[in-house]
Amino acid sequence: MLTQPRCVFFIDAIAVALGVPAELAGTPFIVDEDGRLHNHINEYLLARRNGDWMGFGVIAGAEAEISGRKVLLASILFLRNRAYQLNAFRRWCKANNLNLNEVDRKKVVTYAKHLQAKGGGSGPRPIAPQSVTQHVTSILDYLDFCAARRWRRGPRIKRRSIVLHPRGSEEAWYTESKILSFIGELGTSGASMGATIMYRMGLRISETLNLQISDFPSIERYRSDPNARRLVVTGKNGKIRRVFFSESLLRDIHDYILYDRPHYEARLSVPTKALLLGRTRGARTGPLTARRLQKEFQVVCARTSFSHITPHRLRHHFAAHYLLRAALKKQNLLNLDIRTFDVSIAGANLSLDIIILMDMLGHSQIETTMKYLKALGALIGSFVINEYQDSLDDERH
Repeated sequence: MLTQPRCVFFIDAIAVALGVPAELAGTPFIVDEDGRLHNHINEYLLARRNGDWMGFGVIAGAEAEISGRKVLLASILFLRNRAYQLNAFRRWCKANNLNLNEVDRKKVVTYAKHLQAKGGGSGPRPIAPQSVTQHVTSILDYLDFCAARRWRRGPRIKRRSIVLHPRGSEEAWYTESKILSFIGELGTSGASMGATIMYRMGLRISETLNLQISDFPSIERYRSDPNARRLVVTGKNGKIRRVFFSESLLRDIHDYILYDRPHYEARLSVPTKALLLGRTRGARTGPLTARRLQKEFQVVCARTSFSHITPHRLRHHFAAHYLLRAALKKQNLLNLDIRTFDVSIAGANLSLDIIILMDMLGHSQIETTMKYLKALGALIGSFVINEYQDSLDDERH
């Protein structure tokens, strides 16, 4: 069976010992199939790491001093993902006899459709539309970098000029029982626990994977201390917020720590206090990675009827289901028919709930949170209503 040669490598301790700045350790670089360095992409990745190129916006990182100046370091995880995305695009260009630095808007759109149809990896599985957007963003940022250094000619390709038409199933919304069923299909306890936390707390994948065992209190302290019922989370750009979690979720986390986590902990080569553990590269065990978790989601989607559920879409479902519960309770109090739902009216009736949700999600603009009202409109009028109505009936009795 033929496999693609490995082309993405990383600056290691040997390179640092030979004089490469320690701040660049872990930075990816690409070697062509014929063994030559791909200088343009590598210079781009280094520029991203040492703050010489910001592209569409600042990439959150840490300040460091390189060559006598302070710079903002792009995170290694961000660079690693970007390197794999650009390498997939490089291979596609090579397979289609295209010069990487001379592609135009039509070629980028063609590649995006290729990703939607066949995926960006070695297999034929398509990838989610939001992932296609990430790939396109990476390509356009790289092409802008090349144009700024006069390696590429031609007009700038504006991101808004690339309109993709995702598959209709991309906007699928599921009931709570369906989401919990999906989580139950995940193959490992770490992935299942991580997905449960993202769905029941609305956390981003990076926020979830950064959780430590010590972040969660005992059941006794949770009951006696109201301050222990919220988790301090560091989100995008270092923004700190406090997120509520339920006692039932805390019990699930304690059960995972007591019964499931020890199986992975026994195989750790380096001790860690990270909450979620799983397989890393090869057969090694360590803190669960975003790439491993995303792959488990893809496997479940491929073998079930679920369409394009990703870790981030669990956060979307947390928000949509939160507003749906709030809307149903409000409609019950006002004795109104939920099926007369109107987005503008709901925005007024749920104003306080939207503000609370905005705080829980860590949004800086309320307009971002308001977008979930459209998802709420998609949920109402379907069988989703019946499920939540039953739960409200149970609460009243």
